[in-house]
Amino acid sequence: MPLAVVVLGAAAAFATNAAKQNDSAQSMVKGYYYDITKPPAERCVDVNQWCSNVPTANTCEDSFGRDVHELNVISGTCTTTLYRL
Repeated sequence: MPLAVVVLGAAAAFATNAAKQNDSAQSMVKGYYYDITKPPAERCVDVNQWCSNVPTANTCEDSFGRDVHELNVISGTCTTTLYRL
């Protein structure tokens, strides 16, 4: 019986750790800012910065203080707010 409890506990710990790592990987996204002066298909400009799509108190900004957004590949828009990691 004690061996079964130890094995079950180890399996649960492993599963929890794997789930946390998976959530963390999914929350990191590349940031873009919206530039109205560019042609419509090029308005979402990559700022080469990683942010999170998990809401926090601090929005993600680039080095110029512009809000950084997530790129929607299907529509080509970048309006979803991103947050600091």
